[in-house]
Amino acid sequence: MRRLTDAEKAAIKDLRAAGLGYKAIAEKLSLSRETVRSFCARNGLQPAEPTVSPIGGEGEKTEIKQGDTLFIISTAHSQTATETLLEKLEKLILDAAQKLSLCSRVIA
Repeated sequence: MRRLTDAEKAAIKDLRAAGLGYKAIAEKLSLSRETVRSFCARNGLQPAEPTVSPIGGEGEKTEIKQGDTLFIISTAHSQTATETLLEKLEKLILDAAQKLSLCSRVIA
């Protein structure tokens, strides 16, 4: 089994501190996900907490940055919306559950 180089170890530490997950780090460094996970576990490397900051403007918006990913969440609503966010989420969850159920029947 090949050992990680000092450069790979440093890169894993830096990328993990930036908030990247095992898979993203593994892909960037051409390593296996399990190698990255194992190194992080042995060295107590947790991802950085996401930074959360409110954004001014119309409606209420929040910006969340986790690693290289930026999420912008808005609580503003459309005047023409026909369903609430809760109703929309419920439909999405039920659709996903139905698809998983169909997939498991096909596999079985």
